[in-house]
Amino acid sequence: MFPQELLGLSLVPVLVVAGCPKEAQTLILKLYDLLGVVDTDELLMDVESVIERRMSKSVRVSVGPPLEKNKGRRHMEAVMFNIQQLVMVGRGTSKQEGHCEGWVKVNGTTLVGTAVEGSTGTLEEAVSSCERLRSLCAGVTSNGLHKPGMYLAVLKKGSHVLPSATSGSECWIHQCRAEEDVLMAAGSDRRMKRSTQRNCINKSEERVYNVVEWIPAISTLYNLGTAMYYASVNCSETAKERAILSAADIGTDVLMVATGGTVGVAGYALGAGMKTGVKAGVRYLLNSMKEEDDVLVNQYSWEEGVITIQ
Repeated sequence: MFPQELLGLSLVPVLVVAGCPKEAQTLILKLYDLLGVVDTDELLMDVESVIERRMSKSVRVSVGPPLEKNKGRRHMEAVMFNIQQLVMVGRGTSKQEGHCEGWVKVNGTTLVGTAVEGSTGTLEEAVSSCERLRSLCAGVTSNGLHKPGMYLAVLKKGSHVLPSATSGSECWIHQCRAEEDVLMAAGSDRRMKRSTQRNCINKSEERVYNVVEWIPAISTLYNLGTAMYYASVNCSETAKERAILSAADIGTDVLMVATGGTVGVAGYALGAGMKTGVKAGVRYLLNSMKEEDDVLVNQYSWEEGVITIQ
């Protein structure tokens, strides 16, 4: 249920245009309960403003240089890390049990969170400190605040990845899966795996998606909301596909900030509260879309071949 605020804000205009006023009113009343009357009305007006801005002008779509495949994949892994952290907060749990499989290096980013005591050192030393904590450790980072070649390990609880303007900044994400995912993957019964994949196909949701994907602003909020939803029900591939579509509109850096900065995981970790974080996150996304007169789409491809944006 965690992404319901994002999905509600994106679907109200769709219901109004579709001639479903009663359903729209019901959804607005739900949003009043979740976000408050004043904030809900302001956010809905902001959404409407962005839609009108995009629809009333000829938006030029310029295709930027192709993202280097590994860089694009790794930055998306950072976004997915933040989304998983948000899902954990949304579930109201701090459980970190799981199985760790390896590391992903993400250049131009920093891993923010609580440092593991005594973990500062070379990359090898920081990695060793992190691996001793297993899935309790989010990864290691070098953000320019330390001497060149020095890293520190960061605890997973409350951590998040952010883009960094500091030259040479990088983080290494400790790839860990939740315990239930490990048990599922360990199963040798292929029929069980196929059944699990079928459970990730929601025909009703797909019909809604086929409508909203063409509406500026709405599609961005909706794709991010459904990315969080699918991540929460362990449909990781579908979650990635929706997150990539959001990134094609506003970029991975904006998504990292929206899902991991003070408006995302960090806001909740600092006690800002769920409602405050959601409202700030939506406003940040909408402001990012307002500032862009042109939509810059980077050529992007997903290695499995399902998603290709050019």
